[in-house]
Amino acid sequence: MGRTGSSAGCIRHRRWHKYRLPKPDPLRQVFNSAAALLLILAGLISGTNRADAKDTAPAAAAYAEGAGGASTAACLPEGGLPIPVTGPDKAGFFRTLPGETSAKDVHHYVLTDIAGAWSGPDTPIPASGQSLWAWPQGKPNRWGLTPAWITADSKGGALLQIQLIERGLALAAPYLGSMACSKALIAAEKSARVRRQGRWKKETALSTMNLNALTASAGHYVLVEGRIVSLGKSSRTRYLNFGRNWKTDFTATLSTKQEKSFSDALASAGMSLEDLAGHAVQIRGVVDLNDGPHIHMTHPGQIIILDGNEDRK
Repeated sequence: MGRTGSSAGCIRHRRWHKYRLPKPDPLRQVFNSAAALLLILAGLISGTNRADAKDTAPAAAAYAEGAGGASTAACLPEGGLPIPVTGPDKAGFFRTLPGETSAKDVHHYVLTDIAGAWSGPDTPIPASGQSLWAWPQGKPNRWGLTPAWITADSKGGALLQIQLIERGLALAAPYLGSMACSKALIAAEKSARVRRQGRWKKETALSTMNLNALTASAGHYVLVEGRIVSLGKSSRTRYLNFGRNWKTDFTATLSTKQEKSFSDALASAGMSLEDLAGHAVQIRGVVDLNDGPHIHMTHPGQIIILDGNEDRK
């Protein structure tokens, strides 16, 4: 039996007993972004240690100044204390500095709230032992990796996450940061898209109508744009339907337990969850395949209203 959605004529049903919600995979993000991190940090280190290296000084300056203090403040955890770290290593991890802790207390950190970083074949390796600062944001995952914000100094300088995004090397992936932080990351991404930096030289957001491209993107973090056709709701799930055939068309969902956070975010744009039908939106997240391409949202920063918005492609 299907479930009748909140919009007339819409029936939405998914086989939840065999459906597994996708979660951000830090390992995938880390391995994909390792070379990009080395590239940026090489510029930072060279610019800092060799003032006469004209080719790397601009990169260092961009890292030091490009993100802006306001963006950093929006992302760093309130009352958080930075931890000196070195990295990234060849796997893309950051770790506590040798001598700072005993071997058994060494911690590893992974960049939080970014995804899909680009890596190049000729990435330079930075000097070893360079000290950076990790601001933990959450508990270690099952691999022992702690999500963190990485800055170039202990006072909360420019975020490495924003530097990667501004260069088109990674996508903003709201997960643990506040809405203010997510807006800063997405603003950096918008700048990269407008300037056609990195991945945006060839890529763009996927259309909800392009089911072949969406299907081929299964398992990847992507941007998707389209118009919501109807809404649906069950006891545990809200459905945003982008087509009338729920067996094949794209759908975005969120847990009813998170309705308040999404509603509060939408209210700032003069909208509510009940108002979304008929509006053009941008959705970001990991594509899963179950009765058509699907993205499950866990953070309100994963949806942007595009009607009358220059962000729309």
